[in-house]
Amino acid sequence: MSIKNINEILARARTGDALSADDALTLFESDTLIDEIAEELRSRYFSKVVTITAPFDSVGAGEALAGAGHRRLICRVGGDCDEFSVEQMLAYRSGKCGIRRIDACMVGQSSPAQFENLRPLISTLILPAANSGEPLDVELESGESVELTPEIFAALNIGFADIGLSARFTVDYKNELRVLLDRTESIKKCTDETIVRTIVVKRDEAVADEIFLRICAVLRIACPQAGLMISSNEPLNIFKTSATSVQIDSTVMSLDMTVNQFLHAGFLPSFCSACGREGRVGCEYQKLCREGHMNSLCFLNALLSLKEYLSDFASQDTRIIGTDTILRELYTIQNAEVRGLIVHAMKDIRSGKRDLHI
Repeated sequence: MSIKNINEILARARTGDALSADDALTLFESDTLIDEIAEELRSRYFSKVVTITAPFDSVGAGEALAGAGHRRLICRVGGDCDEFSVEQMLAYRSGKCGIRRIDACMVGQSSPAQFENLRPLISTLILPAANSGEPLDVELESGESVELTPEIFAALNIGFADIGLSARFTVDYKNELRVLLDRTESIKKCTDETIVRTIVVKRDEAVADEIFLRICAVLRIACPQAGLMISSNEPLNIFKTSATSVQIDSTVMSLDMTVNQFLHAGFLPSFCSACGREGRVGCEYQKLCREGHMNSLCFLNALLSLKEYLSDFASQDTRIIGTDTILRELYTIQNAEVRGLIVHAMKDIRSGKRDLHI
């Protein structure tokens, strides 16, 4: 493809519009440097915030994570994972365990009946982008046909406002990237009511750092308002250009060590769970993103949730650097009324109030 066409794709990307799968793959396979535009989009929509989450597959594991300070969890559903009763999930959502947001990640065989049960209990349903069986050809009103997995098709019919897509990259990463991008484009064509809110990506050892960094940069450019979640084992520079959420591998690094590491690297760790409870989901979330409001909301809520974590769970070193970070970031809030609101909320947290959010 010519340099002119590449520049046209980059110009469209800078507007914040999602790219087609073909255009995104063209960028990926070109020699064009794309880290700068990926970083620009990441900063525009997510500021310097990195959202902290962790997976769990049993009630006991979830309670242990909550006791360490986690407020957002991803429940692994299907396969060999424990089954969760509605009562258990409701207990989590009610805050009795300290958890304020639960997403569900399907890791084994699943059914529409499971999706129906999960819908009132979770924020985002994360599904594999790759086919686990025979894909479905879905004909649109326009006459065009798109390919979806049966699980994604079921989730769209049930009416989830936010769904996520997961992918593991191997030596066949180009085709796997194509599948992931095709799925995001197909979902957008199928409905105006559901968005791809989160993309969760992992990799095998065969995928080199520079390849994975470029995959993440292309995903940021192709899906600019979607959260991009990677493992805490990944290099920090990916969070600078692309990734917005970290899934903690507690066998490698504790929550406190992770928070400390991100603070030292200049990021703002967040435990915020406000969007689902405040109706910032689906198209409403995307609208707020495009208008530039989500950036400031994420930033302000990150400050509040970090202050709460520092007060209740952080080690001395993390509390010191975290407090310095909050003070520094407060001075970047130009609106005096908003700054005063956050300062007042910080005093309330110091006095014992919890779960304050904008």
